[in-house]
Amino acid sequence: MEGPGRVARGQRAAAQAVVVSNTATPATVRWYLDHTLLSTLQLDLRAGETSLSQTVKPTEPGFHALRVVIDPMWDTYAENNLGEALIQVVGPPNVLLVEDTSGDAASLEAAVHSTGILTTTVTTARLPGSPADLAAYQAVVLVNVRASSLGPNGMALLQAAVRDLGSGLVVIGERSDLANEGDG
Repeated sequence: MEGPGRVARGQRAAAQAVVVSNTATPATVRWYLDHTLLSTLQLDLRAGETSLSQTVKPTEPGFHALRVVIDPMWDTYAENNLGEALIQVVGPPNVLLVEDTSGDAASLEAAVHSTGILTTTVTTARLPGSPADLAAYQAVVLVNVRASSLGPNGMALLQAAVRDLGSGLVVIGERSDLANEGDG
């Protein structure tokens, strides 16, 4: 099963599933978004591959589970009758500003807000604790942040957010020494 991966809030997207059957059989196909039934389809599977598609439009930002369940009349292996994919819905642009000292990011926050981009400002002590928490932000900006303030866990968290979630990372400020303290 393939889902769109990431969509903007309110955007429609197509998901595809390929059903492989070793025999022709009638089947019921159910598509779910999170735990809500989207559609039910009765069809005749042929021996071999059958391609299915479903349009989805998740509305709330965050991660959503898309699931397709196949219920064939004749089945030799019921354990493979489920396909799943995660969809990340991103809302309006949101940037996390991280500062060592409260107030360091104030002018940047005002400038970013003037463009209509949402911001959240936290100190390094309040940096979110997991990549999933950082998924709410399209970018993280470190303002006058020392690597020692982030610690190994904070550095690993930012690395995972950039590498695994595609988050942007910007480091600014004269006191920033991230480049001098390792590659995170």
